[in-house]
Amino acid sequence: MVDELATTLAEVLGQEVWVISPYYDRNRKGETGYLQKDEIPWSFSMHVQVGHDKIGFGVYEKVIKGVRLFFIHNGQVFPQPYPDFNAVDGVKFLSALAKASLELMCQVRGIPKMVVTNDWPTGLVPAYARMGHFGDAFKDTTFFHIIHNLDPSYEGRIHANRGEDLAWVHSLPAWILVDENWAQYVLNPSRAALLKCDNWGTVSRSYLDDLCGRGSGQTSALCPLLNNFPTPFAFPNGVPVEARVSRLLRLGFKDHWEAKGAIQTKYFGFQQPDLDIPLFAFIGRITSQKGVHLILDAAENIIKRYNYRIQILVGGMANQRDPYSGRCAQKMWQLRNQFHFAFWADPNEFFSDGPLINIGADFGLMPSAFEPGGIVQHEFFVGGTPVIAFRTGGLKDTVSEFNIETQKGNGFTFEAYNVGDLLYAMERALRVFSDKSKYEHLRKNARASVITCEQVGRAWLGEFCRLRRKIAVTKEKMESLLSALPDWSEKEWRQKQEEGPISPPPTPLPGTQQQQPTPKPSPKTAAEQLSPPTLPVGASLPEDKPPTASSASDLASTPMSAVQMEAPGAEEKPTRGWVARSSVVPEGPGLVPSQSNLAADTMAERGSSAMAAEGVTAPGAPGLLPLKKSVSRLNLNAVRFQYVHPQGNRKPRLVSLSGSFDDWMVRRPMIWDNALQAFSLSMALEPGKYTYKLIIDGDWICNPQEQTEKDSNGNVNNVIVVT
Repeated sequence: MVDELATTLAEVLGQEVWVISPYYDRNRKGETGYLQKDEIPWSFSMHVQVGHDKIGFGVYEKVIKGVRLFFIHNGQVFPQPYPDFNAVDGVKFLSALAKASLELMCQVRGIPKMVVTNDWPTGLVPAYARMGHFGDAFKDTTFFHIIHNLDPSYEGRIHANRGEDLAWVHSLPAWILVDENWAQYVLNPSRAALLKCDNWGTVSRSYLDDLCGRGSGQTSALCPLLNNFPTPFAFPNGVPVEARVSRLLRLGFKDHWEAKGAIQTKYFGFQQPDLDIPLFAFIGRITSQKGVHLILDAAENIIKRYNYRIQILVGGMANQRDPYSGRCAQKMWQLRNQFHFAFWADPNEFFSDGPLINIGADFGLMPSAFEPGGIVQHEFFVGGTPVIAFRTGGLKDTVSEFNIETQKGNGFTFEAYNVGDLLYAMERALRVFSDKSKYEHLRKNARASVITCEQVGRAWLGEFCRLRRKIAVTKEKMESLLSALPDWSEKEWRQKQEEGPISPPPTPLPGTQQQQPTPKPSPKTAAEQLSPPTLPVGASLPEDKPPTASSASDLASTPMSAVQMEAPGAEEKPTRGWVARSSVVPEGPGLVPSQSNLAADTMAERGSSAMAAEGVTAPGAPGLLPLKKSVSRLNLNAVRFQYVHPQGNRKPRLVSLSGSFDDWMVRRPMIWDNALQAFSLSMALEPGKYTYKLIIDGDWICNPQEQTEKDSNGNVNNVIVVT
């Protein structure tokens, strides 16, 4: 489930996904160095403290199918999947996996906003993060715990002697792992996950209700902790439909009937297929959970009742050391010898013809005593094969009874967990099989009821975004939005902003004659710059002096907090001539008039005709603009935006501001003011109404200290009115 979910989130939905997993010294087949087959190289090494030991790990890293994979290796801590550890080594396994995973995130400097822990082996991850073992590095991270199965044997319980203190290994308070109210002294990693995660989820709604004591199934011993969460999440498993269909097509059969004939000749010894004989098939582990004994107990009865014109195939290997599996294996050999043409099973061999059975069987059998989610039913549905299942857990949500009248449903179900009710469901299936048109319609329904990985991925992404108070945006949505935008380059935009508008030739004052431009005079000395300018005959000074850089310095010294301030000279009438562009800069060094910039002020006071006569252009510092391009700048008002982060919270690393004044295309960084203990930003804005938001460490939020309103699209933004 996790493999398909991660791949779908990355490849289909365009999310950044990391997966951290143990690199076992030996895999299930006993192979070592198995990562070399996929060419996953070593990346770096790290160490974590577990108990009294400092344990080293090698980290292997590669991006596959859009997912960034990390494998952490230590042969002693991770010898093989589900190792047979004693209590001390079991706790060391849990602690090492959790601490190494969190340390890896710190080492690669990628603290995620969402961490999903998968089942009980990762149960201590949120505990270490939330109990301060990594400082406040994960303070802003949301933890979500996935539960696949909370049967007592699947919780990850570690049985230690009562009073045996293993805190020296896990370094956590005892109550995180141990419930003192239980009769047995048990260290439970699932308990730790539920106490410290932000939410949990599982693989079907019915199984969620069962765990919480609201359904008809087995209630979990952790029910009180599960019910502490107001909105736990559940969604059925899915399968990668395209990949499964491609695998079925590679078998080379044109339809179900041809595949069924191949099964009869390969497993039942038929020389010629007999397609009128119904074929029931089971694929899975030979365990008590899967209810294989019901199939074996029903086989002899139904085969004889239908005069040996029934075929049953059981594909799965039995563990001879398990008493239940051993009894089932003995019964399988007995039935196979007794009904050679009607029953097939080989409990000593791994069954590898699953795809052939998925498309070639007439009915799939799933008499599981409990099934949290189930994936086998969807594999049958991909091949168009209806399923007979016990109504439990995820099977209850995905397999529905076929109604002959409405012709709705994708299989058959039975309510009582006994052989009689299973036989009754099989007989209903046989009646539909005898009517070929209805049976074909049933297969069509089964094929249409497949839950795809994309459906599953969208559902889980929606839940993750809900927890982070975000809106889920998929890869397709992002591409459609980007394609609708005109071509725009931030680099070009910033370059144009730095260059400023192009200045047209100066316009002569009334009563003067246009002078031909003359070559630019050589730079004057400081004494010449300070001497009074001489004007040509007929030229006159402007009526009023426009704002200069010196007047803007007064503006910057006035305190502002997201309120509009009146810029000096805002009420004065626009005048002709040149105005200093730096007059709208709210703060910064070098704005007080000095000997170095007095020439700029002096030239701003001179008539434009005189400047034209002399062939003088706008000085480069602080940069003078012609009247035609800067009349609106005289109406700019200074505004200071301020953000004070909540007391007691960690100070953000980066705070920016974006709003309608820049068409939401620019993020303006806010500067930390140590005196005010706040982030602030000064801007010069024209009169009007603007909306804006803060971007705090990548998260878009509204400033709770300022006014907000909702726009036409339902988005809540801060609002400011500049008058």
